Amino acid sequence: MLGACSNFLDKAPQDEVSNDDALIDIQRANIAMIGTYSGLLGGSYYFTMMMAYPEYAGGNIKPGNNALSVGLNRYERVYAFSSTAIPQADATSFELDIYGDIYKVISRANNIIEALPTLPDGTEAQKNNLTGEAKFMRALAYFDLVRIYGQNYRFTDDASHLGIPALRQNPQVFEYPRRNTVKEVYDLIIEDLQDAATHINANAVRTSNAKIWLSVWAAKALLARVYLYQGEWQKAIDLCDEIIASNQFQLASQVNYSSIWRRSGAGKQEVIFEIDMGTNRRNSVGEIYGQGQTQAFASATNDLIGLFNPNDIRGTAGMIENYVAPNGNSDFLSRKFIFSLDETYPIVVLRLAELHLARAEALAELGLDVLARADLNLIRQRANPNASNINASGTALKEEIGLERRREFAFEGHLFFDLTRRKRGVIRIDCPANNPNCNVAYPSDLFVLPIPQKQLDANSEIVQNPGY
Repeated sequence: MLGACSNFLDKAPQDEVSNDDALIDIQRANIAMIGTYSGLLGGSYYFTMMMAYPEYAGGNIKPGNNALSVGLNRYERVYAFSSTAIPQADATSFELDIYGDIYKVISRANNIIEALPTLPDGTEAQKNNLTGEAKFMRALAYFDLVRIYGQNYRFTDDASHLGIPALRQNPQVFEYPRRNTVKEVYDLIIEDLQDAATHINANAVRTSNAKIWLSVWAAKALLARVYLYQGEWQKAIDLCDEIIASNQFQLASQVNYSSIWRRSGAGKQEVIFEIDMGTNRRNSVGEIYGQGQTQAFASATNDLIGLFNPNDIRGTAGMIENYVAPNGNSDFLSRKFIFSLDETYPIVVLRLAELHLARAEALAELGLDVLARADLNLIRQRANPNASNINASGTALKEEIGLERRREFAFEGHLFFDLTRRKRGVIRIDCPANNPNCNVAYPSDLFVLPIPQKQLDANSEIVQNPGY
């Protein structure tokens, strides 16, 4: 098991080992850590909801014709901003289940962090690495939770609005934690990622340096994203500079662009961290976006498709396909996530292009337009070598960078969070008339999900989000 390189999810259910069994020595602690990795694929976490929710809510995707033809729309409530705290009998409850799925990752990470100092064996390097991995996982999970259940960091001037309970160790049986402020949650996230960047040394534990294992660079890349959400522009720039200058990663060429999301290929040089799907598990994200079945749940909107130049590899020139199902229904499906019964594909969480566009945004916010345009045009012309340079400045340049993020990261779970952190409303033109909330102005109570009722029932100290 310790020799597993890439297909660790094919092994026994390591994530179900009890604390008493898993955390008595370094070998079992490592197995528990693998279980924490696999927790990212909780049924409503990166396996589905974390990827689909920001795309539906932001306006990149809509319910697909194939799914609607058979009355199948798993994401109707998040698409219509009509989620409730109580599960509905008419469909699955991805938007409620994600709360518990993410806290499972946090619980596992907390157990590992607490147990490592007491283990009777293991080298310092091994313990440091596992500590770093666990803190990264905890930081990622809290970051995702606070984006879903708390308003964006700059919603209030001092980020004093409610986030989620941020715990450094798991609560005792009769302990009822309250919701921390968004600032307090971010403070813990940043501390964890700084620690992770100091401690992670995958070679101390792993037998490969595959992108499915965390690295120092992954911790720094996620921290750069966190700083961008905070509006800490110079801190974001400094980390982006460091990662880009390290030459550990290279942008995929236009020709190799699609292989960024495959199991192998020249495009993998751009990936910083991805989630392994194993070889025997279908990629449910592929069900949402991908070709190969008659009931793909989503179709790219005309709002998104209209943003691409005809020669842009990211649009209908390569990565968005007009798929006609055997029943004759047609949907525009993403080639980033392909549904297949024969092969699974990883979920890319961090890649180099994000660092270039994060740096462009931060530079533009500081008025360093020439430098910002260099990063922006680099990404634009990677996708379409014939694209002309953008020469905009000031507000117009910031708008161009926002549009480029939408093009580059379509279907990857960014759009809605990009809109809210920039204090933008949602405008969806390609939206059915029966959707009561096609357009929602900022700010809005609808821009966070409700805390599930079962969590409110279990913890009397948890208060519901406004509007629910």
